[in-house]
Amino acid sequence: MADSEVPSRRHGEGFHLESAVKAARLSDSNRPFGAAISSGRHAEIVPLDPVTLVPPTDDCSTVGYSIDVDNHATVVWASGRRPDRWYVSRQREREVFEVVETAARTWRGGALFVQPLLGGFVIATSDCEWRPTGADRNAVIIDGHGREIAAGTIGGGILHLQATSAGEIWVGYSDEGVYGNHGWNHPGPETQGRWGIARFDTSLSKDWDYAPRSLRDPGAPEDVVSECYALNVTDDRAIACTYTDFPIIQIDRGGDVTVRRVGKEGADNILVDGQVCALFGGYGGDQNRVTIGELHEGGFDERGAGKLQLDRRPRDELRPVFVSRGNQLNRLCDRSWLRWRLEVKPKP
Repeated sequence: MADSEVPSRRHGEGFHLESAVKAARLSDSNRPFGAAISSGRHAEIVPLDPVTLVPPTDDCSTVGYSIDVDNHATVVWASGRRPDRWYVSRQREREVFEVVETAARTWRGGALFVQPLLGGFVIATSDCEWRPTGADRNAVIIDGHGREIAAGTIGGGILHLQATSAGEIWVGYSDEGVYGNHGWNHPGPETQGRWGIARFDTSLSKDWDYAPRSLRDPGAPEDVVSECYALNVTDDRAIACTYTDFPIIQIDRGGDVTVRRVGKEGADNILVDGQVCALFGGYGGDQNRVTIGELHEGGFDERGAGKLQLDRRPRDELRPVFVSRGNQLNRLCDRSWLRWRLEVKPKP
């Protein structure tokens, strides 16, 4: 563990498959929940129909999965008959529209992340060790034929990895990724994730780092990131909710940063539709909390709050993954894909 005491949310912690499917279909709390917002509109959290992820062959098991900027599922599958090979598939609703075969990686462990990237894919593992002989190369880029075209070190303690359609790779880090572990910071160099959020290009070189304003301007609000709890990347912006003060941090494509005070401690997923925002999660009795509000230049105006009753306890080695992209919350576990959407409508 890192030296700092941060109540971490590890990638993959979340809901149990059977319980979540049951809740998504049967629970009254999964009916649309909403709030009145400005200009006579209404914002709702609406559950979508569950989808089954389709394997390339019947001997495949899931290794890692994520959601792209268009809210399509991307899955890495291990082959039971060919343990040296992985398959990467893309699926929209119930249609698999791409499958690429590539070499299986033998990384040291951790959660696996995958994103489409300019006709190929970026695949990374959350763990990365530094040794005197050098650091693990914990990310690769493969082309549309499965051939490796780049490999690099993007740091350990990864909680989120999301790419844009322009090829920008955004990474959000845990406290270990910020403060160091597995040789990073001591005796090794500073971590890749020292500021909690970073962006990499298609060669896996870092081209942008979050730099807290409060370190440069003593009069600025506190905005140091000890852990990136929530990250949501669209083609226009990246939005995060971070420990310790849980502001909403918005980063536009040019790297300009806006920090808004919110104070919803423990929020671990965030959805956006224009300036309408929904925060999910919290500590203790607030783990099922949903808060809907509106972003403005000076902060965040809460418009309504409710609960989405789902079982968050991991069981039976199933490690569900939650991914927020734009206005859609996605939950992936084994072959189950559950979805909830933030919808903004004229007030009924």
